[in-house]
Amino acid sequence: MPSPEDLKTQVRTDVPLAEMTTFGIGGPARYYAEVTAVEELVELLRWARKEDVPVFVIGGGSNILVSDDGMDALVIRLKDTAEFGRIEFGEEDGQQIVTVGAAVKSAVLVRTATERGFSGVEFLTGIPGTVGGAVACDAGGRFGRMHDVLVGFSGLPFAIEKRDKGLFWLDRVRDAESFLVCSVILRVSPSDPDVITKRIQEITDHRRNTQPEGVRSAGCFFRNPPGELSAGKLIDMAGLKGKKRGGAEVSKVHANYIVNTGNATAYDVVGLAVEVAEIVREQFKVKLAFEVDLWGESLEELIAGKGYF
Repeated sequence: MPSPEDLKTQVRTDVPLAEMTTFGIGGPARYYAEVTAVEELVELLRWARKEDVPVFVIGGGSNILVSDDGMDALVIRLKDTAEFGRIEFGEEDGQQIVTVGAAVKSAVLVRTATERGFSGVEFLTGIPGTVGGAVACDAGGRFGRMHDVLVGFSGLPFAIEKRDKGLFWLDRVRDAESFLVCSVILRVSPSDPDVITKRIQEITDHRRNTQPEGVRSAGCFFRNPPGELSAGKLIDMAGLKGKKRGGAEVSKVHANYIVNTGNATAYDVVGLAVEVAEIVREQFKVKLAFEVDLWGESLEELIAGKGYF
């Protein structure tokens, strides 16, 4: 099996990840590679499995918290070139669809669909990151989620087998836990661009009025639990807005956001999140689970057994 230096794709070592994330937190990746083609991915995944190196994929870095100690892993970023950056509208089985490369930014998809007169993806307005990442975390909220419009996606298994040479086709967002998303097909419908633009403005106004702006965060930190009360509402009712730990703070605008005030560490964020979850559980008998993905063994060990993943 080749060493990283012998692979077709350049594999760099000890690459800082903090500025690749919206949190602005985290140490380096032991291995890091940017790829432009599926064949490069196949080679990288085979190498990683042979060497027992964990694999992570970073898009816009908007739903992750990287350990301060970094990652003893291979972190892959798809480049938005021809193979992973395409946007193609068409028709399949009598319905309008759009085929999107996994590296396409969500904002670019929304803008392109609006210009072409296709509705269905406006819910991605204001959500940073890539389309591949949006599938992986089922991005969305009150205006819709990826699973609402997903026809399916092509991908490669992280635990790739020697016999696996081509892409797999999958049609559920939960399949993205085991597969590296390469391209996505979404349902859309023809609409007046002016009507779509109005809808986008409504979503933009709502986010601006209810979510923190100009701060570093990873979006909503906790999943909404079953029941009528959202995670943010429960945290707010517990009186935790503005609560701090080191450089991490529960947003005063939206209680389900933990923000980096400038010098937060990953341990600050996780420590604050665990404290918030414990207080909510004590007061309301509701267990909050993390929405944000934790990258790095040290963070996972920090909360092992607490059930917040």
